[in-house]
Amino acid sequence: MSCRLMMSVLLVAACVSGARAADTAAALAGSDLFAALAPAEVERLGALAEVRSFASGATLMKRGERIDAIYILEAGTAEVRLADGRAVASVGKGVTLGEMEFADGGPLSASVVMTAPGEAILIDAARLRAFLEANPAVGYRVMDNIARKISANLRRMNEARCP
Repeated sequence: MSCRLMMSVLLVAACVSGARAADTAAALAGSDLFAALAPAEVERLGALAEVRSFASGATLMKRGERIDAIYILEAGTAEVRLADGRAVASVGKGVTLGEMEFADGGPLSASVVMTAPGEAILIDAARLRAFLEANPAVGYRVMDNIARKISANLRRMNEARCP
């Protein structure tokens, strides 16, 4: 391969990689956990992320298991299911999954199954925790968003049980 052709291939690869990083940062900025962060903070978080594709019917998370990443649904839809298989929520783009387990380190309380093909952004929990510890103001905002989300889910469940 000529030097000029190799440089062109590398340049195209860098542009595609840069475009994907910008897409990932935009998706993170639109998520329920990271929306309140400054663009530079979101870009730095995006550097920790990877994107995976999932088919309809794929299990993203299985109740009782432990996970090592937070998932942000970028495309497609999924159902949150209890142990009996009953769907308790349908989720889509921008929803974060696994935040409760990230916060308390416990096993998953529900399963998540894709109901349409899609993509999820994964951020390794250990890397995210290290990032939040190194950036306390960001860590506070993210953990505050996690607390608010867990609280809202609990309120919704309580209202469904005791109308």
